[in-house]
Amino acid sequence: MKIIICNMMEQHFEFQVNPNDTVLQLKQLFCQKEGSVLANCRLTHGQNELHDNQTIQQSNLKDGDIIYHSMNLGF
Repeated sequence: MKIIICNMMEQHFEFQVNPNDTVLQLKQLFCQKEGSVLANCRLTHGQNELHDNQTIQQSNLKDGDIIYHSMNLGF
């Protein structure tokens, strides 16, 4: 399935993932492609933050969904 991540500069990155892949695996792919620091990576879908230990399926992501990257500032 295709997931699109939009970063803070409104650039779009497409990833092919499996429903059983974790959010952490998706973050790793994104950070490697964009050059972001994994520890600061935060992904959201709608109003919900995606949790590293959940799978793509558990996060209710569907083919073609757009999720958003922001920086986790640790506040």
